[in-house]
Amino acid sequence: MNAGFVEKTPKKIIVKIKERKLEYEILRVFEFNSDRKRMSILLKRSNRVKLFIKGADNVILARLSKKKPQLFLKDIMLKLDEFSKLGLRTLCIAMKVLEVKEAESLLSQLDKLPENDEKDKIAGFL
Repeated sequence: MNAGFVEKTPKKIIVKIKERKLEYEILRVFEFNSDRKRMSILLKRSNRVKLFIKGADNVILARLSKKKPQLFLKDIMLKLDEFSKLGLRTLCIAMKVLEVKEAESLLSQLDKLPENDEKDKIAGFL
């Protein structure tokens, strides 16, 4: 296998891709809940911020950009159809690259909000 999980602490995650170990700073984790039907994590490495989301296929597919080409979507849809015919449950993963300033602004706005259910709704795209 060319890629895999190596280690996770509260502040970092290390993955191995090919023979290279890459360390990412964990900026924020948005835990799974049944309303959102997904979980999200913001990771930073070398002044690049990536948002990864994992969740129910219908939730993730609905959140994909309509402006950017989704190169693997046709194949994914075929597999999802195949798996559903077998009665299997599926999850999908998506990723978005954010500008560092965009991520910092977003986190700053979220930090100013009170801790309650509304915070999850306001941060709904995460």
